[in-house]
Amino acid sequence: MQKFVQFFFIFFKLADPPRNITIISLSWSHVVLNWTSPFYENAVDFADRYRLIIRSNKEKIVITTSKKHARIVNLKQLTNYLLNLQAWNAMGYGPFLKTDIHFRTPGNYPLGSVTYVMYLIFLIELDSGPLTICTVKPSEINIK
Repeated sequence: MQKFVQFFFIFFKLADPPRNITIISLSWSHVVLNWTSPFYENAVDFADRYRLIIRSNKEKIVITTSKKHARIVNLKQLTNYLLNLQAWNAMGYGPFLKTDIHFRTPGNYPLGSVTYVMYLIFLIELDSGPLTICTVKPSEINIK
């Protein structure tokens, strides 16, 4: 006598968007995001893929991934972006987040660089006398 085992695959329509969207890191050229599945509390995750849409005034970036994190690169510095996210499975796409996530990329200013400084002001204490203010041009500073 042979026994047959049948498997039933049940697909659930995605009724909720992904949860706990977090910006892990943000620089002038990229952003790293992390999120959890809409089925986070369940033992089985029915979300197969995720679609991210990142918009600015001049561009729109669409990314599809099977991971629960993403690194979006080639962003423009000092730019406002809106991000939205939705899950996908065999039943189709679920809803987007109710509100877009806003972030702004910072400027690309190297730390410690004196090329952006026109003048440096130093306070010099002369013996026990009053403080004297000296102005020095960056070209006069020797950094070794």
